[in-house]
Amino acid sequence: MLGRGGFGCVYKGVLRDIGALVAMKKIAEDSQQGGREFFAEVSIINCVRHRNLVQLQGWCCERSHLMLVYDYMPSKSLDKMLYHVPKTSNTSELTWDLRYNIL
Repeated sequence: MLGRGGFGCVYKGVLRDIGALVAMKKIAEDSQQGGREFFAEVSIINCVRHRNLVQLQGWCCERSHLMLVYDYMPSKSLDKMLYHVPKTSNTSELTWDLRYNIL
């Protein structure tokens, strides 16, 4: 398990066929995100292509199990770099100039 969010847990996995590392977001069964919101997220994320965003590799909807499969990002998530201040520094890891360039 890589982390836990508002809609469920994120796990690290491997696509056996090609050996690619992926991050799998499993939507919790008691999540407020229902099937309708899940499929809206899938359709929106699938259309977005940007070099600073991880790509959606696939999704799964089997009975009450909902999963999203993304490219694995080994250097943590972007929100950690933007919002979490390292203990060894008084500033975040990304400068404002770099944040502007990402946008």
